[in-house]
Amino acid sequence: MDGFSSRAMNGYAKMMVRKRIIKITRLTSNVLALINNYASS
Repeated sequence: MDGFSSRAMNGYAKMMVRKRIIKITRLTSNVLALINNYASS
């Protein structure tokens, strides 16, 4: 049991995790681009 009993809750939790992963991915990409830009200057 993972704490999500209904199907609707599973969909909601999956959507929230996906949004957070996308946000972290974009943030990581931006930080790496900034570091790369700084390193090449």
